[in-house]
Amino acid sequence: MTALQVNDLVKSTTNSQGMTRGAEYIITAVSVQSLPFGDFVSYRLSDVVGVDIGWIRNGHLLLERVTVENIAAEQRADCMRFVERL
Repeated sequence: MTALQVNDLVKSTTNSQGMTRGAEYIITAVSVQSLPFGDFVSYRLSDVVGVDIGWIRNGHLLLERVTVENIAAEQRADCMRFVERL
């Protein structure tokens, strides 16, 4: 189990691996590889209009889950409409 899951709305905290800092993405797939020294987790992302961004490594360090509580008031309605489409 990973902290971030498929269909989570996330926000990039950095400009790396094809992401733009502050941009929001949807996790479309999660890959966990168990290695002798721990689990290696990759996340496949798309932007909010469905354009595939690709696989992101170490997403748990580069992404934060977007929740209604941490979105500015003017964005809450848009977020709820987006979540209803999932």
